[in-house]
Amino acid sequence: MNREYWVNRIKKHGHTGWADNLTYIYDQNMRLSLVKNILIKYFNNPVNISLDYGCGSGDFSCLLAKYSNKVIGVDIANEIVEIANANYPEQNIEFSNIDTEIFTNYSYQVINLITVFQHMLDDDKLEEIILNLYNLLADDGIIIIIDSFGLKEKSEYLKSRNYHEFVQLLNKSGFDVLETHNLYHPQGLPTKIFELYSRNYFIRLLNKIKLYSILNKISTLVSNFDNPIVISETGTKLIIARKSNYGIG
Repeated sequence: MNREYWVNRIKKHGHTGWADNLTYIYDQNMRLSLVKNILIKYFNNPVNISLDYGCGSGDFSCLLAKYSNKVIGVDIANEIVEIANANYPEQNIEFSNIDTEIFTNYSYQVINLITVFQHMLDDDKLEEIILNLYNLLADDGIIIIIDSFGLKEKSEYLKSRNYHEFVQLLNKSGFDVLETHNLYHPQGLPTKIFELYSRNYFIRLLNKIKLYSILNKISTLVSNFDNPIVISETGTKLIIARKSNYGIG
């Protein structure tokens, strides 16, 4: 990953997601709701410790903290970590640079990766990281992945891989896929609700005059009535996996 690119992006936008804040805020709320429902489904009690790998500005770390005794959020640059710390100074969240490898001292019941793998351009490095994550995952833990596959878009910061080959890599690394779902895409396959929301004059005005706190409140309310999971085959996928040997012995 190109550290300079991501540092410049978070300094410019305050986050590492969509450049258009109208899209970013809505999409982020949709993803947060999705991960929240996964945590509720798979865990009856708070998990001991969770890892937010590629934490960005810290939104998902904050969500995980509500369902975990402790959360470690890591990213590739100190500047990103500083912003996450400023956004979410909660006592049970610890943000750090990936290079410090502090996060390797724990075993995690949840490992969360939101649009991380698609920005790893080196296939060998990708395989190495997946193996490392396998070793960090507790035997009863799950790994949550949202990523894009088979995209036609070309970028020096994005690598689109074949979904089935990626699943084979997960299997090779010792994971079993529990669930996989097709997700909406705000540009490629928007939901009807998002289309209406994004075209609304008042919403577009709030975005233009940068009243993002109000936009976030409205987006949170509207997105509660939306569903990011779609029936149509899409390049954006949700994958939930766990260790293949879980429950053996």
